[in-house]
Amino acid sequence: MSLSLSSTAVDVTAKSATVGVHVHVVDLAAAGVTPSGVRSVKVSVDFRLRSGSATQFLRLRPLSDPATWGGNLVVPRGALPGRWRVRDVSARDWAHNFRSFSEQSPWAESQSGPAWQTTVDVIDDAPDRQRPTIVDVSLSPVQVDTRAHRVTRRVEMRVRDDLAVRGAALLLIHHYGSDQERSFATEWTHRRGGWFTGRVTVPRWLGDGSLVVHAAAWDANSDSLLEGDRLTRRGWPSSVPLRSLEPPRPRLETLSVGTPTSRRDGSIRIPVRAVVAGGGAAVKGVAASVWRRGATRGYSDALTLQGGSRAAGSWRGAIVVSPCAGPGVYTLTVDLRGQGGVRREVRGDSIRAAGAPQRIALRDLAGDDTYPRAFGAEAPENSLAVEFSEGVRDVLPALTPVSSSTGDPLAVATATCTTVDGAVVSCETDEALVRRVVFVLADPLDADEGWPAMALNRLVPVPQITDAGGNPVEFVE
Repeated sequence: MSLSLSSTAVDVTAKSATVGVHVHVVDLAAAGVTPSGVRSVKVSVDFRLRSGSATQFLRLRPLSDPATWGGNLVVPRGALPGRWRVRDVSARDWAHNFRSFSEQSPWAESQSGPAWQTTVDVIDDAPDRQRPTIVDVSLSPVQVDTRAHRVTRRVEMRVRDDLAVRGAALLLIHHYGSDQERSFATEWTHRRGGWFTGRVTVPRWLGDGSLVVHAAAWDANSDSLLEGDRLTRRGWPSSVPLRSLEPPRPRLETLSVGTPTSRRDGSIRIPVRAVVAGGGAAVKGVAASVWRRGATRGYSDALTLQGGSRAAGSWRGAIVVSPCAGPGVYTLTVDLRGQGGVRREVRGDSIRAAGAPQRIALRDLAGDDTYPRAFGAEAPENSLAVEFSEGVRDVLPALTPVSSSTGDPLAVATATCTTVDGAVVSCETDEALVRRVVFVLADPLDADEGWPAMALNRLVPVPQITDAGGNPVEFVE
């Protein structure tokens, strides 16, 4: 994986600017297994605000080159001058495997070596330095009653700013401050400058209570939020009474699991059929999952309604277990989502009572879904050592000793590796699986330059250090 940006600097004094973002990513798989292909790539970028910072999230799209994904980073007019920095790059394949490179990692150099451009310098001679002001909020304070049907209310907001209003929001929040909190946002249907007009819809099955009002607006560098007394002092409603029925929890009536079958790519498909009743309300979703003790992840599928209705219907789907997964006994669970945010997880005896086995044996898998881990280890003077939880390959040129203070690479006199069999070999080998690597530095490190440290992929963005199954290594402080 590698990252590039179309510009190293942009000037937004007169107008907003767009920076192209490109990620080159290739899906990997174990030997003899066909890669499922990259499904999605996401990038997050941090930037400075008038107070604190914020993050812009980008979902990239595949370009003409199937290994390259692209998108646009928008730097608005009025943005504060400074440096915008890529914080995280992540990718997911069609077999649901996920990989993320984060700047927050202690091994951040592995994700942002010189071959990766991760920053954009923003120039703005006239940045927006004043918060937007909410001038008016128009919302009826009359009770909302959703016992028979959902209710829609008209909303108007007026916002003023010294440069340009970027956006506004009005939320009605149920169970505010609790773990059951739900927010209903206004959908703006018309906007002219700082005038916003729209509608907010409150659904059924929430239970009696009140809806807390939050009004917010933002420009390029700051935001304003009004709630509680800050609304009432201006004569605007801070909450709206609510009458609504309590949401019923969906029930799993029957569950059946078909015979697992092997597919051409080495994965295993497990058909699942569930009959679910909503208790008078609609069922919002049904998902079936399997997981194996000790594995790094499980596998799931969102079932599709095939017969009946959401109030009482038949849901079908199939769980696909990746060929990279290991063989063993997998535990089956079912997650039911109802209206009003209610959930029910069905497992154990309840799975058996619905007619399906609680555990499913999958013996035809030959993968490895346990990520190897790397640890800093004790080493002789003027040396660095890294140990791995299992055998790995391609430790060079991925690992690079650096100065912790300057980040500059340090010259290496010798690099020796210890294999899983205990043999000490050259780290240049392509065959042996390595459990330990020791770098002897060519020159004594001056104490003023800081302690020696280890960086991953400092010199090149690829290859990655992986185990025999192709799983990338995870580094532990």
